Amino acid sequence: MDDPDPDLRRRLAAGDRAALAALYELHGAMCYRAALVTTGSSSLAEDAVQEVFMRIARDPARPAAASNLAGYLLRMAQNLCQILPSLGHRRM
Repeated sequence: MDDPDPDLRRRLAAGDRAALAALYELHGAMCYRAALVTTGSSSLAEDAVQEVFMRIARDPARPAAASNLAGYLLRMAQNLCQILPSLGHRRM
């Protein structure tokens, strides 16, 4: 389930926006499904996934260094699902 492209982590760590897009293409749907199951809300799930990838765009080195990139993304999405409502991310 981890990235099939061994070059992806290096490119991501270097701040390559194309690598971020590739990461989203590989794992965005998986993050959304996990967030949807966690929240029961499609809008909160969308917010969580958006926040995951926005945070990665700001600090790409951390996820690039994770031993299991897919697992890192899932945990990040689930953690954000827990805190987004308290941050005022309540959409209808």
